[in-house]
Amino acid sequence: MYHGTPEGSALFPLANNGYRGVNIFFGISGFLICSKLLSEKSLKRKISLKNFYTRRVFRILPPAFFYVAVIALLGAVGVLARMPRSEWLSSLFFFRNYLSPQLLSPYTGHFWSLSVEEHFYLIFPALLILAGRRARFIIPALALGFGIWRTLDMHYSLLNIQTIAPTQRTDRCADALLWACALAIWIRDERVKGFLERRLTFTVWLLLAGIYIFTWYHAPAMNGTIEGILVPVLILGTVLNPRNPVARLFEFRGPVWIGRVSYSLYLWQTILFAGRYYEPNVLQTFPLNAVVLLACACLSYYLLEKPMMAWGHRLSRPRERRESLIPLAPPIRERF
Repeated sequence: MYHGTPEGSALFPLANNGYRGVNIFFGISGFLICSKLLSEKSLKRKISLKNFYTRRVFRILPPAFFYVAVIALLGAVGVLARMPRSEWLSSLFFFRNYLSPQLLSPYTGHFWSLSVEEHFYLIFPALLILAGRRARFIIPALALGFGIWRTLDMHYSLLNIQTIAPTQRTDRCADALLWACALAIWIRDERVKGFLERRLTFTVWLLLAGIYIFTWYHAPAMNGTIEGILVPVLILGTVLNPRNPVARLFEFRGPVWIGRVSYSLYLWQTILFAGRYYEPNVLQTFPLNAVVLLACACLSYYLLEKPMMAWGHRLSRPRERRESLIPLAPPIRERF
């Protein structure tokens, strides 16, 4: 909605908040990745960085690289604007969120958030291992530190880098992932988990959701930090209380399937939803763009991503088990 809604549309005031969906994704990703790493440590008494990166490489890189290759090819034949070398290099090596806007086309603009995610994958697992039991204090302290840095940098331009948007820099938004990780760590304590299960009722959840939406239009001081904390708490409210109506909604087949192909939708949407930036052509007009996007996402997920995920999981299993197991589709939550 954010990318595809022009300013003159009646939906624009709502769609203009669409960028907050990235913060929700960061919250989901941080909570899920940290929870999976902690579960592995609890089960196997250690975290295997080799297995983690094997799964991440097979999950993230093949469809991302394929998308960049398609965009480069369409640019070479004149269907789309030609990508400069700096653009496809920054997309392939995940520093897209630190380039000047004059060097970029709109077709890889969304790779800024994938770059942030890859930086998180690169650093956080090792940090979690090194922190050990102190992670429950170190991770929230780091999250708070990033929030303070963002506030200072916003006011004093301490790191004056001309990017698409300063908020897209990893150092400006890493706390959105780290607050979710901190929450995932703290609820490993049964006392904390039990307290939140009792207190985070649907009524409280609605109140927190209202506060979150209120901050969209009346931003308080340290608004990014408040949002970074509220998002994972709202996510946790649906995890700990499955009878929460919102949690039930997300368990329906439609939302579950959308979640399954969400990475595919993310990769392909910017060449089809572009009304915010320029006059769209026929394929970029709703509802045709939505239909084409779903088709691209299905082809990407079922023909490329699903087989690659299966290989990644197979290679990350112990060697003695690999020869006896055929590649299987990964669990639905591995879409992240």
